[in-house]
Amino acid sequence: MSILRIMALVAGCGAKGRITLMSGGKSEYVICVADTANHQIMRAADFLQSYLNKIGGAEIPVKIGLSVLPAKAIVINPDVCSRI
Repeated sequence: MSILRIMALVAGCGAKGRITLMSGGKSEYVICVADTANHQIMRAADFLQSYLNKIGGAEIPVKIGLSVLPAKAIVINPDVCSRI
């Protein structure tokens, strides 16, 4: 069984590496998956989006494609994560 790793790529995070993923039911982050993502990866992105909405009230969008990442991205890509 493979383990899906989720890596948050954060540009310009606050002091001591702390980030605010969402506040007041809003988020500046985007969940990003590769355009070649399989069904399991897409399901993981949808699950993460739903879970974060339940715990924080924010509807974080899912973006397909990794060629241009937003400044605040949650990247779900086992290929990238396995190289770190």
